[in-house]
Amino acid sequence: MRIGDVCKKYKISKYTLYYYIDYGLIVPPKDGTRYYFDKRTLEDLDIIVELKNLRFSLEEIHKIISLRRISGLLSIDDLEDIINIYTSKKSQCLEEIEDLKQTVENLDQEIKKYSSKKSGINRTGVPLSMLDLLSCPECGQRMQIKEAEMDFKYIYEAKINCICGAKFIVKDGILLTGNRNKSKYDKPDLKRELYKDLPFKIISHFQHYYNFMLDRIKEIDFNNKVVLETYINAWFFIHNHISELDESAKYIVVDKYPETILMYKEIIEKQGKNLDILYIADSTTNLPLVKNCIDVNIDFFAINEHNFYKDSFLIKDLLPYLKEKSDLIGIYYYYKDRKSKSVSNLLKYYPESSKKTFSLDFFLKSMKDCGYSRKLFEALDTIEDTGKNLGFGFHEKGDKLDSVCYFYRNY
Repeated sequence: MRIGDVCKKYKISKYTLYYYIDYGLIVPPKDGTRYYFDKRTLEDLDIIVELKNLRFSLEEIHKIISLRRISGLLSIDDLEDIINIYTSKKSQCLEEIEDLKQTVENLDQEIKKYSSKKSGINRTGVPLSMLDLLSCPECGQRMQIKEAEMDFKYIYEAKINCICGAKFIVKDGILLTGNRNKSKYDKPDLKRELYKDLPFKIISHFQHYYNFMLDRIKEIDFNNKVVLETYINAWFFIHNHISELDESAKYIVVDKYPETILMYKEIIEKQGKNLDILYIADSTTNLPLVKNCIDVNIDFFAINEHNFYKDSFLIKDLLPYLKEKSDLIGIYYYYKDRKSKSVSNLLKYYPESSKKTFSLDFFLKSMKDCGYSRKLFEALDTIEDTGKNLGFGFHEKGDKLDSVCYFYRNY
């Protein structure tokens, strides 16, 4: 038989056959420069296939075939040798079976653990403990709650009215203001596409951001503090670090999309962490909150995201809600080259985008104008390849994208 016929018969590649020849497992005769496979060689191949099915390694197979070639397995000693080889393989397989049994048991435990998280949802709503933070964004007055579905801790469904005529609802435990997103250049990321296809370097950057932000959070006394995070449709810091956050603090999470908030709310509920979280769906920064109530603002790409659709500086828009003594922790991306193709792409893909977007000078000046002083500022390595990720779809490979982790205070 020629090599092509052998490959078909034994369902192996030419590469594998040549490897067997080079390794000495088979020794086919040659017709000039071409191998052909005689009866003896095919018998060796039959033995190799049989031994591979018995889970012997190529090294072990070589040892068995060599023993057969040298002795023909005719003497008692040779038979004892071959029996010992097979017995040893049997013992090895029995050990592997025991190991696999233990692995299966461990896998069952992991499946049960994650299945319990999937089924055991801790339903939450608007925390009663945070009602004192609510205020009409139109007139600043306290509001009335009607037709509420609630328990001793949460409001799940309700109508909220103000004497000035403003109306809001609580649905699925989320406070809806009625200010829905009108931009046609954005959509809720319910399939979490912003997390997909991220290059390893960006993921490493993210971990650096996480470490930086968590270290800053540890420096702040979070006891009874009010913490805000906005624009979670991009990336969401709090939900990724629930287990490391202070349960005595109160958390406010805002996004333009109720669908995005509900998705993350259900993820957080499955984690079973006992945090007071007020979820607000609002596409503006005119929030239904009392003035000067926020102690800490968390920004994981939020300032950048804000400038995709608005010309203002996010922190300036949030100033009415930030306390006179407050902390700002976050990250900021920027392009030093303001004439780069990436900046041009960004303004093209997001026509509502501010021309000051991704500008470090704009960021620094705006922070200063808002009355905040820089406590810590840490630059990371430049990124030139952001992959085919949706979040950085405007980035042109080769352009230099820089970023900083920041910690600001106004006291």
